[in-house]
Amino acid sequence: QAVPPGNPRRAFAEKKVVEYMRNLAYSQQQAASARSQYNPVSFNSDVLDTQLELYLSFVATVGPPDVLIVGSSRALYGVDPQQLQQYLVAKGYRPLNIFNFSINGATAKVVDFQLRQLLSNNQLPKLIIWADGVRAFNSGRVDRTYNSIVASEGKRKLLSGVRPQLPRAQSNLASTCYQFPKPYNVFAPPYSPFEISRGEAMEINYREQTTTVRPRVDDRPKRSEPGEETLLWERAATEGSPSNRGNIGVGNNSHILYPDYFKTSQYSYKPSSQNYSNLTSHSQYSTQLIQAVAIADVANAIDANGFLPMDGRFNPSYYYQRRPYVAGLYDGDYASFYLGGTQAQALTSVVNFTKSRNIPLVFVNLPLSDSYLDSVRWSAEEDFHRWMLSRARENNFTFLNFNLYQPQLAKNEYFFDPSHLNRYGAAAVARYIAASTRISWPH
Repeated sequence: QAVPPGNPRRAFAEKKVVEYMRNLAYSQQQAASARSQYNPVSFNSDVLDTQLELYLSFVATVGPPDVLIVGSSRALYGVDPQQLQQYLVAKGYRPLNIFNFSINGATAKVVDFQLRQLLSNNQLPKLIIWADGVRAFNSGRVDRTYNSIVASEGKRKLLSGVRPQLPRAQSNLASTCYQFPKPYNVFAPPYSPFEISRGEAMEINYREQTTTVRPRVDDRPKRSEPGEETLLWERAATEGSPSNRGNIGVGNNSHILYPDYFKTSQYSYKPSSQNYSNLTSHSQYSTQLIQAVAIADVANAIDANGFLPMDGRFNPSYYYQRRPYVAGLYDGDYASFYLGGTQAQALTSVVNFTKSRNIPLVFVNLPLSDSYLDSVRWSAEEDFHRWMLSRARENNFTFLNFNLYQPQLAKNEYFFDPSHLNRYGAAAVARYIAASTRISWPH
C-alpha cells in the first residue's frame, strides 16, 4: 500500500507481497506441525486442556496476568482481552496483561475448581472478571462439564498432589531450519484458512450517563438498528428490575466459518413448520445443543490470550428457518431452575477465596439477543439479578448487569447465535467493561 498504483515499483511490490504471505502461511504450517510437547493427563475437556496449556505458557512467558477472565463459552467468545487492553490504554492505563481462561460449559462449580484447585497461588491474577449468566448458577440442571472434570485422570492427579506443568525450559534455538518452498504455485492462497480480521475501530461517546433499563419482554417493540451508538454507563445497581439469560455450548455456524477446524453433527428434529414462532418442546434439548459443534483443532482457533473470535452475524429469520426454536420452558439449561444449592455454594467459595487472596472480583452478566428471551428466560433473569445483586452487596464484589443496563448490546449484529457474542460483540463488551467506573484496575 505504500507504493502507489502508478509507481514503476508497484508490480514488483505486489509480487513480493504474495511471496511474503505464502512464506508466512508455510511458516505457520511448520510451526503447527511442531507444537508444544506438553502432554498432560486430560481433564475430560478438550477446551480446558488446551486453555490450561496456553495459560501455563502465558504465565511462563509474561508472568501471572493482571486480569483473568473466567466463564463459559459465552465468555470464551464474548470478551476480547486484547480489545479490553486497548480500551484501557486509551483511558490512560498501562498495557495490562489480560488472559481469557473461559471454557465451554463452565458453571460456578467449574470456575471454583479452576481458581481454587487447578491454579497455584503464584499463577493467580491481580483481578478476576467472571463473565457469564444465569445458567451457570442453575443448580437444578445436570452439571455435565463439572461431573466430567471430577471423573477425569487430571482431577485424580490433582488430588494426589500432582499439578499440571509445562516441560522445563530448553534452548531457544530450533533444531531444524526449514527451506521455504519454491514459488511455483503462484495461485496458492496467500493466507491461512483460519485468518481472522481482529477488530473494528470503535469510538465511545461519553456525552450521556443514563439509567435506561432494558424493557421487559412484553413491552419491547421491534428493535430498529441505531446508526450511532451511545455508551450507556452502568450505574451502581441500587434499584430497578432485572433482565435475561445465557451460557454453555458451542456456536451455530462455526462449521461454515471455519470448515477446517470444526466438525458438525446435527441433532435430529422434525419441526411442524419452519416458522420462527414454532417451538420444539423436548426437555432433553438445550438451546445450544440443537447443533452440536465439536472443536477439532481448538489450539489453532483460540488466540494467544485465550479468546475464541467468531465472525458470523446472527439473523433470527434465517437462523430459525434452519433450526428449531426451543422455548425456555423446554430448555434443559433452565430445567428445575434453582438459584441455590451447589452452584450457590461454589459462588460463595469463589468469593471467600478471592477475599483471602486480596483479589478483586467483578461479575459481568453478559448480554443476550432479544429473540432468546421469552417469558421463562426473562423471569429467570429477573430472579438472577436480585439474587446476584444481594450477594454482591453482602460480599463486597462488583456486579455489572449488561443485560439490564446496556440494552444496546442486545443487537443481533453483536451475536453469532441467540446467546453467544461474535467478535464485534466481544469488542463492544470489552469497551463497556473498560468504561466502568466501578472497577479498580491494577496499576
